[in-house]
Amino acid sequence: MYSLRVCVVTILMSLTLLPSISSALPLPPLRFATLNYPPFIYEEDHQAKGVIADIVREAFKRLQQPIVITFYPVPRGMLLVNNGNVDGYFSLKKTPAREEKLLYTRQPLIRQTFVLFVRHESTLQYSGIVEDLAPYRIGVVSQTSYGPLFDNAVREKKLLKLDEARDFISNFKKLLAGRVDMVINSYDVGMALVSQLQKQDNVKVLDPPVETVESYLAFTRQRNFQQLADDFDNVLQQMIADGTVENIKRRYPTAVSIGY
Repeated sequence: MYSLRVCVVTILMSLTLLPSISSALPLPPLRFATLNYPPFIYEEDHQAKGVIADIVREAFKRLQQPIVITFYPVPRGMLLVNNGNVDGYFSLKKTPAREEKLLYTRQPLIRQTFVLFVRHESTLQYSGIVEDLAPYRIGVVSQTSYGPLFDNAVREKKLLKLDEARDFISNFKKLLAGRVDMVINSYDVGMALVSQLQKQDNVKVLDPPVETVESYLAFTRQRNFQQLADDFDNVLQQMIADGTVENIKRRYPTAVSIGY
């Protein structure tokens, strides 16, 4: 009888320990697609580097949610997140079509100024009216948003001479080779890419800028990530308030701005 009591007590104690044991188990990692987008996000030594990659990694670390970040060309990454083959994507601009398939966070990861790059000897000018760019061959990346002004002009077929590339650096190679008249890109990303190509003196930026646009982290809608999206927003706001984001920014060149 005594041994039976001991057995029952032991089983009950084991059952009471189960929740704490299971809660201590690490969560399975979430898979995030991203793009090579220096200086904000880039791959180095098989790891995601850059201020935005570091911010995302720190936010999920605070949420005790492991993540795996993998680089893809934009069209491939978008296909994977839309279909739910990965859990999320960053950084990504909002469009009505994208919001049908993706759940965006409220807090932007970055605010970027988009500009037009031309060859240094070019005499082309930009009036500030996107539709005035219609005569020119413009280098863009497939399935990439450049902000409402440019996207709307494309959708309304006011810009028909678009030359699509698989990635951002290919556009600048086309520009330098004379295959396009101009490239639209984030100012910081464009300057980083021409620096990689060691062609800083061969391109220039037209004034005025096209538009300042916000980009976000987004989750697939194939699974319910609403709570995690809300938690991410809260943690990112805490990181801004407690100085963590500022400390991350100090690891990188001061000339690079993320808009907050």
